[in-house]
Formats: sequence, C-alpha cells, structure tokens
Amino acid sequence: MKNLFIILLLGLLGVGLVGCNPVEPEKFTINLSGFDLRNKDLFGNNLPCANLSFANLSNAILSFANLRQANLNSADLTSADLSSANLSNANLTSANLTSANIRGANLRGADLSGAILSNAKLTNVRLSRNGYLYIRSQGLGYLISNVIDGFRPDLSGADLSGANLTNANLRRAVLRSTDLRNADLFVANFSSAKLSNANLSGANLSNARLLFTDLSSVDFTGANLRDAVLHFANLSGANFDGAKTNGAVLSGVKKADFSGAIP
Repeated sequence: MKNLFIILLLGLLGVGLVGCNPVEPEKFTINLSGFDLRNKDLFGNNLPCANLSFANLSNAILSFANLRQANLNSADLTSADLSSANLSNANLTSANLTSANIRGANLRGADLSGAILSNAKLTNVRLSRNGYLYIRSQGLGYLISNVIDGFRPDLSGADLSGANLTNANLRRAVLRSTDLRNADLFVANFSSAKLSNANLSGANLSNARLLFTDLSSVDFTGANLRDAVLHFANLSGANFDGAKTNGAVLSGVKKADFSGAIP
C-alpha cells in the first residue's frame, strides 16, 4: 500500500512540487525517508528538498530529475541512473553510489563526504560554477578538477578504492580520510591537497605530483611512489611500510619517517 501510494504521488510531483524554499525547505519537502523505490522510473521528477535519506533507490531511473537540496543521506543508489540530474546542494553523505551513472549531473555544492563511489560513472559532472569533474573509462576513469576562485572539491571519507584516476588533477582538493586503496594515481596532481588520514595502501602514485600536500598520518603501505614529487609535503605520522620510493623527489618534506620503505 505504501509503495502504491508513493508511485501515484510521484506521478503528480512534476506539477505539484515546483520548488523549495532554502530558508524553510520543510514547506516544500516530501518525506520519502526509508522508502523502497528500487527499480522505479522517476525520470525527470521534480523533487527539490525531498527527504530521501535511507531510501532504497538501487537501479532507479532518476535521470534529469530535480533533486536540488534533497536529503539523500545514507541512501542506496547502487546502479541508479542519475545522468543529467540536478543534485545541486544535495546531501549525499554516506550514500552508496556504487556503479551509479552520474554522467552530466549537477553536483554544485553537494556534500559527498563518506559517499561510496566505487565504479561510478561521472563524465562531465559539474561540481561548481568554475569547477568540473570529468571521469571516463573503467571505474572512475580520468578525472580533471578545475580549481578556480578558491574552490576545493571535497571528497572527504569517500570510498575511491581501486579507482582509475590516472593523470587526475586534484590540486587543492580535500580528501581527508578518503579510501584510495589500490587506486591508480599515476601522474595524478595532488599539489596543495588535503589528504590527512587517507588510506593509500597499495596505490600507484608513480610520477604523481604531491607538492605542498598535507599527507599527515596517511597509510602508504605497499604503495608505489617511484619518481613521485613530494616537495615540501607534510608527511608527519605517515606509514611507508613496504612502499617503493626510489626516484621520489623529497626535498623539503616535513617530519618524514621512511623506515620500512623500499628505496
């Protein structure tokens, strides 16, 4: 009965829910928290400020949907189609976006801390007016983040384990406590980024640029840092057990302890 009601209601949302008030969003909010919307076709639905926290939206079709300022905290969006959806200022904290299609979506101002993005497709995702995240190829593929006017892409706590971020430009990005285990970060640019407490064990960072990067308490166990450039990086508390560091440029690094590293 609950699912029948929501299906009938959602059919009317495109007309009945035309916007939301950023000051008093509850006046325009529909509460779908915890609802089972698996495999539902919600193409183009108008759901600004909707409460979809803890909802099951796996395999749902949400392409071109308006989810501006929606609450998707801890929602299951596994394999969901969010292509070209408006997710600006949405709360996606701890959401599961494994294998989701987020191509062309608007994520300006969205909070992705703690989100799981393994194998998500994010080609031409918009992160801010002047910041863009382009991802292609297998897994997360090729990432370019244009950091302009002080904008810092924030993926703190996100699960990017095994991601292919070859040649990624994540200059000045915030990746605190992010899971980058076994990620391919060949030639990636993390200059001036914040990666404290990130897990980079087994990651390929060969030829990566880590100039002035905060790498405090990062786990580099078994990582490949061959020919990486770490000029003036903060390495206090970092673990290099079994990490390959031959050819790495380490001038000016702070509080580094390379005991256990493989030179």
